[in-house]
Amino acid sequence: NFPLEQMLIEENNAFDSNKHLIYKKAFEDTINAKKVVSDNKYVTVTHHTDGDATYCVVLNHSPEAQNAKLKFNGCKVDKIYRGNVNVIPPFDGALFRIK
Repeated sequence: NFPLEQMLIEENNAFDSNKHLIYKKAFEDTINAKKVVSDNKYVTVTHHTDGDATYCVVLNHSPEAQNAKLKFNGCKVDKIYRGNVNVIPPFDGALFRIK
């Protein structure tokens, strides 16, 4: 781990500060290449492929419901398997396929 990561692991309010912005800047090209990203610092999106299909898992790392603030890059939601892609309950998530 980088020293910043170690420091963030030990903080209980790491998401409340703007320390995450260093990663947003450092990985800007990678983030911009993703098919789906969130503009909410409490929400993360992971992509999982299976053949031609791409599935997205959206997680809320907050004790409060969060607007997912999803941005789609040349794709759209094809099918929702779990949850709501707009508002994610506290410490919960959503699963959907994009096309």
